[in-house]
Amino acid sequence: MTSNIKSEDTIAAISTPMGRGGIGIVRMSGPLAFRIIKTVFRHKKPPSSIRSHHLYLGEFIDPSNGKMIDEILVSYMKAPNTYTREDMVEINSHSGHLILSKILEILLKNGARLANPGEFTYRAFINERLDLTQAEAVLDIINAKSEKALQLASNLIKGGLKERVEKIRKRLIDMISHLEVAIDFPEEVEEILSYADMAKEIKDEIIKSIDRIVDSHINRKIYMDGVNTVIVGKVNVGKSSILNRLSNEERAIVTPVPGTTRDIIESIIHIEGIPLKLMDTAGFRKAKDEVEKIGLKLTNERLSRADLILLVLDQSRKLEKDDTEILKRCPMEKTLVIINKTDLPPSDSFTTLPSILKGYRAVRTSALTGDGIDRLLSSIKDIILRGEIDMDESDIVPNLRHKSALLRARDYLISGISDMEDSLPLEIIADDLRSALDALSEITGENATEEILDNIFGSFCIGK
Repeated sequence: MTSNIKSEDTIAAISTPMGRGGIGIVRMSGPLAFRIIKTVFRHKKPPSSIRSHHLYLGEFIDPSNGKMIDEILVSYMKAPNTYTREDMVEINSHSGHLILSKILEILLKNGARLANPGEFTYRAFINERLDLTQAEAVLDIINAKSEKALQLASNLIKGGLKERVEKIRKRLIDMISHLEVAIDFPEEVEEILSYADMAKEIKDEIIKSIDRIVDSHINRKIYMDGVNTVIVGKVNVGKSSILNRLSNEERAIVTPVPGTTRDIIESIIHIEGIPLKLMDTAGFRKAKDEVEKIGLKLTNERLSRADLILLVLDQSRKLEKDDTEILKRCPMEKTLVIINKTDLPPSDSFTTLPSILKGYRAVRTSALTGDGIDRLLSSIKDIILRGEIDMDESDIVPNLRHKSALLRARDYLISGISDMEDSLPLEIIADDLRSALDALSEITGENATEEILDNIFGSFCIGK
């Protein structure tokens, strides 16, 4: 995408979701933005009276015939105090696919071109209004699934990660400068630098700073992506009823007929601000048809990728081989056993906690009456918040790209320390530190490749 972008173009796009609503927004950015809007906007005040960052009421017209398309509000925003640091115009019209498409079509006919996905934010990046971490945070804000995720994304867009990375980069630049001076003046190397002091600072300060940022990556998955929570068990043990109780809505069909659920049914709930992606799965039993086989295959796939497993057992029925087979597939450290149907008399298997559940956390519930659901929620919260899923309190959460670059920088720094301990030539040590610096520079975008930029901005919607 980036290789095909010409910053001298004026771009336009619809920036609000298509569908019925009160207001829709079409935006333009680029050198012709003001000229184009003057062609299509009819209002009472003369063009000379237009002021930046003010709203003006008027009519959007089709210049080809002079007919009014809609009554609109237009905001003029003069560079550089805009999102892209270019001249920008935003048109607020009535919403609806037809009206927004018509407005965009007329703008394109009068000198604009359709924006590429993420091109408005890309222009903000290349015009140095945002660094790459801040640009990525825009997408995080749009996709935030919880208040905590929104807060973490807001910290990124304010430049929190950039500040921490920049602090590390400045220290490395300082070290590399000392190494280069020592390379130029080898006879004074002992006065210019100390291998021991440099290695100690890299190990005790720089690497530890990197580790703190990397360790907080787990928070991204928890708060931004959600905890993948799979509900498993035999057929007709109450898995769908548990899902409905936790979701407070009828998300899954519940009948006395075994095997009602054949596909994966998903619902999102929030516990302590953490999104849980609940997945009700097909019950384990010998598949009777092709559809059920596919459902069981999906169940096994989701089970292998689960962060948290809710294994449901029916206390009114005898424990069977199927129950123990399912239990074997559920790692103890991320499994919570739900002994369901406490409204019914227990079978002999459940008069006491079965020995096969030794070491597993368990909670008793009745999905029918709601008894024990509060205890279930409390147990889920305990698993998430008390160490089974690591919860760092960092307010900066790197994404996978950032983490990868940080780990590469860390590896180069460790190699540099090893070179110092082995008293290798200064040029080799400096090369390791430069490689670490390059890896860190990828994070904020100073030397990001076209492939990286395409991957990031290509995931944006058109209009952002």
